[in-house]
Amino acid sequence: MPILAYSSTVFSLVSLEMYPKELSIDLSEGKNDVYWIVTAFHDQVYLHAILALAGAFFDTRKVESYTPELYKHSIKALQLLQNRLFVMKESDCFSNATIMAIFALASAADIADDLPTVERHLRGLKRIIDIRGGMGRLRTNTPDLLGKICRLDLGLAVKTWRSPVFFNQSVSWDPYLVISRTPQDVNDETMSWWITDNLEPRLCTIWEDLRQFRRMSIFANEANHKIPKETFTELMVSLSYRLVNLSYDLDSPNEVVRLGMLGYVTSIFLQWGKTAEFHHLRHMLGGTLKAMHLGMSDIPMPARLWLFLTWHLLHPSEQEVGMLDGLLGSMSRDDTPLIWSDVEDLLRSTVWIGHMHDTEGEAIYRRTTLRISSTG
Repeated sequence: MPILAYSSTVFSLVSLEMYPKELSIDLSEGKNDVYWIVTAFHDQVYLHAILALAGAFFDTRKVESYTPELYKHSIKALQLLQNRLFVMKESDCFSNATIMAIFALASAADIADDLPTVERHLRGLKRIIDIRGGMGRLRTNTPDLLGKICRLDLGLAVKTWRSPVFFNQSVSWDPYLVISRTPQDVNDETMSWWITDNLEPRLCTIWEDLRQFRRMSIFANEANHKIPKETFTELMVSLSYRLVNLSYDLDSPNEVVRLGMLGYVTSIFLQWGKTAEFHHLRHMLGGTLKAMHLGMSDIPMPARLWLFLTWHLLHPSEQEVGMLDGLLGSMSRDDTPLIWSDVEDLLRSTVWIGHMHDTEGEAIYRRTTLRISSTG
């Protein structure tokens, strides 16, 4: 069936784009994509759903081989899905194939930036998953299915600035990663003390998990090791759901660090393929940093630099891009901007992952210092 080749290509490309190429993620298990495709041969709802996803995917990338015929599959999938749910045959309504089909339709809507439709599909998924015992008890042979659903849910929550559909009440606040210490930690004591003394304990735990993930990433990069996809996905779920379920006073260190960490994990886990638009998060982080500008001197310089660069990783518009220049200008030494190598040294005591973000970070820093010097 030639048209199925489109969906096969989609899953191969999506699998690659879900994981940052700068991180050493183990993508060797090609059998995962095969399993997602094989289901289409014996479930018509799912077949049309993944063909709808293929249509949305190729349309955004203007691939020459894309055919508008694929749009018709979204309508067909919805019709077949409604018929299935109307009949209410339990083995079909709540099957893995039905969950996979709804996820594919939600993903197609997400690619098309149709966020209300994404939310409707996610709420439908939650009802089915709850009937099967909830996320924690759901057993499925479909590789990455639950992680992909959570990723879609988190992306929607950050884009719309609303509570997530899943895990919006029951979240584990325990550390996810075992804490390990390195010789560098001796040089990071100022930053560690500030985190411990000024942040609420749950936020401290998230910071430490993100620090451990940074160490894991650096080790994998330097030792040419691979981070398992399962670990990467579980970290995304653990870090992101905890952050979106917290909130503090806007002018507090807790909130600015929470927003900073949410922005940073978004740049790692949720920005893939086409650059997603997270304007609510960017607005909240930028507005909080600007409002706290005069009081930011109490926050260690490494954290201020990290917060400044993290905001820029969320891709501000041309109209916004200079709004935090004053924050960077206040971090000069004797009115002389820090050189980038000094900035790199300071960032090492934060959660900044150099081999992933240094290239973009340096470009941001140089553009900003040039803009400040030209207007000063």
